Amino acid sequence: MIGVLFIFPVQVFTVSREGTVIDAFIYRDQINFSVQWKHSVEKEIWEEFFSIEGNDITMNSTRFKTFGAGVPSSAGTDTYVKDGWVYMVGINREIGEELAIRTGKDTNYQMKYHNDRLKLDAQTSYHIQTDKVSFSKAIFLMMR
Repeated sequence: MIGVLFIFPVQVFTVSREGTVIDAFIYRDQINFSVQWKHSVEKEIWEEFFSIEGNDITMNSTRFKTFGAGVPSSAGTDTYVKDGWVYMVGINREIGEELAIRTGKDTNYQMKYHNDRLKLDAQTSYHIQTDKVSFSKAIFLMMR
């Protein structure tokens, strides 16, 4: 019976740094996370909010303090200001099974999921991926 549990497939959400898994979570149906950084020109915090349903990553919304070059005046289904933040919600942009991030020199990237924050190293490539793996492999990934 225990052997069957170890081959049972589960969905995992992994964060890799330059090809090495540094964090992993088992999730069921859906998980939410965000990526936050300091804009390199405006020096203000930006944050994008994502969800994973099944194996598909979707960007749902974003928030930031100031508009800059290249920022649309609106995106998604609604744009509003609350507590000094500009929110653009209902974006629902499908990313796929992998989100690639390249951090800047002084951008202070971090990921937030569950109640955890993962600080991302400067000038480094990261990949956020979804996959279906055996329970035993998921446990191995989470213990790294």
